[in-house]
Amino acid sequence: MSGWKGKTTTDLNLRAGTGLDYPILTTLPEGTVFDILDEVGSNWLHVRVEGQEGYVYRSYTQLPRAGKTAMALAVRNTPGETLPIVTALYEDTQLLVFGEEGGWYEVIALGMAGYVPVEAVLFPQIGKTTDTVNLRASASTESKILEILPPGTQVHIWRSEEGWLYVADTVRSGYLHSSYVQVGIEPVEEQPGKKPEPFPEVPLEPPEAEKIRLGPNPTYTERQVASLWNRMGGLLKALAAHLELDPAAAVAVLTVESGGRAFDANGRMIIRFENHVFYDRWGKDNLSIYQQHFQFNATQRWQDHMWRPAAHEAWRKAHTSQDEEWRVFEFARGLNDTAAKLSISMGGAQIMGFNYPTLGYDTVQQMFDAFSASERDQIIGFFNFLRGRATESKRIAALQALDFVTFARLYNGPGQAVQYGAAIRTAYDTFYRLRQS
Repeated sequence: MSGWKGKTTTDLNLRAGTGLDYPILTTLPEGTVFDILDEVGSNWLHVRVEGQEGYVYRSYTQLPRAGKTAMALAVRNTPGETLPIVTALYEDTQLLVFGEEGGWYEVIALGMAGYVPVEAVLFPQIGKTTDTVNLRASASTESKILEILPPGTQVHIWRSEEGWLYVADTVRSGYLHSSYVQVGIEPVEEQPGKKPEPFPEVPLEPPEAEKIRLGPNPTYTERQVASLWNRMGGLLKALAAHLELDPAAAVAVLTVESGGRAFDANGRMIIRFENHVFYDRWGKDNLSIYQQHFQFNATQRWQDHMWRPAAHEAWRKAHTSQDEEWRVFEFARGLNDTAAKLSISMGGAQIMGFNYPTLGYDTVQQMFDAFSASERDQIIGFFNFLRGRATESKRIAALQALDFVTFARLYNGPGQAVQYGAAIRTAYDTFYRLRQS
């Protein structure tokens, strides 16, 4: 990892040594990018920040993957095609890739941080040297030795050439003989850190005196807000207090995401299958099959989702009903079950499957099973997602400030943040109007 960069995922102490008893040199704000000088055991990193060296606890950092651009592109300062440009990159430019947010990767490229679309990034195979080996300038034992790599060095493999492997990342590039490399290991990349602390066990329903009584001819939003609160208000109030949130804000978000429902009329978890995410997780590697069955707008990827179960059938809209969501999801599961589950938003909070580590699950299957079985697990998952390490303070701060447009951008991506924010504000105001009536 020496020569790489990392990023803090919360305010983090930079210490003089590898232990909590060492003096604190300074506190690094969340999102601080640092240079990695060395790994010390499994828990500490020796780092440099703005000329100052010290040690940080690894569980509260995010480490990147190596990637490269698949095309010439612009790096944006926040996710979105029309947002300000940080820099422009040529095709084949090396990147350090951090987390994903709404179809965009957070990256460091040419020393600058920003965001690029997920479809514009290629990732290598991961390998590990099995012995001391020479990294050479070309695929020949006669070529110049660039570096001698020790056993166990992680390398990023982009192509194979007659017994040689071309490896490249932001630290080194060159050729290794394939007999000295184990290919296909799990990458050392973003660390999941500690699982969320469990929330307290509380009753689901609010006290009888706090329940909402609807008058005659309630609107759709009024019915959804009242139903959700009367069913789950006790849990929502307790968990919101734990994060210092107005419970009405949580009610409003859940109302907008799924109409306040956890399950449909057939008892199935509310889902939404995202064609473009399935493309990223499976389709781009199986393009001919994918293109027979799925379509999406290449510019605004969350729009114009179409699908068909067979190549001879007419295309049909994907997001017309829960029955249709489940039809396309079950079809995708037949192609790749894990990728399909990573590609759906689940339950009342509509949290994407690929966020399962943030919620404390070891696999997306665990998240799918828990959300399919219990509305309580869905609500707890929503609050765990809010306090997830990568954007914890931003999501929670936006809700605390009742800045629903910013929250919508952080929660669902930039595509329709203004519309989502306005809908959340309407549901929030509806909750208080009903409570006061």
